[in-house]
Amino acid sequence: MFIKKEKTKLSPATLNLLEECPRCFWLALRKKVVRPRGPMPSVATGLDSAITRYFHYYRQKKQLPPFLQEALPKGRLVNEELFDLRFGIKAKWLIYEEEAQPFVLLGKLDDCLVEEDKYAPLDYKTRASPPGEIHPSYQLQMDIYTFLLENNKEKPMPVNNRAYLLYFTPRFLKEGETAEVIDVLKAFPFEFTLKSLHTNPDRVKEVLSKAMEIISSEKPPQPGKLCEFCRWAEDWGKVRNLSRDEAEKEKIAEEDDFDDGLLFR
Repeated sequence: MFIKKEKTKLSPATLNLLEECPRCFWLALRKKVVRPRGPMPSVATGLDSAITRYFHYYRQKKQLPPFLQEALPKGRLVNEELFDLRFGIKAKWLIYEEEAQPFVLLGKLDDCLVEEDKYAPLDYKTRASPPGEIHPSYQLQMDIYTFLLENNKEKPMPVNNRAYLLYFTPRFLKEGETAEVIDVLKAFPFEFTLKSLHTNPDRVKEVLSKAMEIISSEKPPQPGKLCEFCRWAEDWGKVRNLSRDEAEKEKIAEEDDFDDGLLFR
């Protein structure tokens, strides 16, 4: 994959950061000052890897996993279109790039369905409990993936403006069941919830335009209203300024004592 160095690289993650907090986005893309990262739970990565291998098993059999066959009777998993199967399970990059634009948009799918020759992104999510409404960040993520499929640099793919979120949640004991029902020494059982959502790839160009407008600005934009990182930075700034003021007052007091001769009494 060759990308010109001077072009700004954008992704579903960076564009979701833009929607969450324009200032953090500006700092990350313009000044290379990224948010601090805490320890990442490896269990989620392990689960994603296990799900990927599970889907790949049925990809090789050219069929959907059994638990999805009834919900998606007209669907199949993509094969060589989006996965390089020569060197294990390796998703291909989706790339949107125009010569006149100063950015390139990149993304990799968890998986993808083909329904009557139309492509629909499929994304895995692991949660503690089944979801209610679809989170706005997931909606934007699926909008971007649909846009990338439709405008893929290597091979554009027709879409049906549909995407799927597959939530995996732990199976808890139900009323009347005993612990023997779930033998944790053999397996940690999970349940699944499949959510279908309508995607709007047309909005992505507006988000890209907004992103480049912010990046090109010399001054940082206002922070997101709910951004805890910016709130922490602002609170720390107040503490730092207060400490400076207190230190300055102490310095002045010492100088006054010196001038008055108090230090020698």
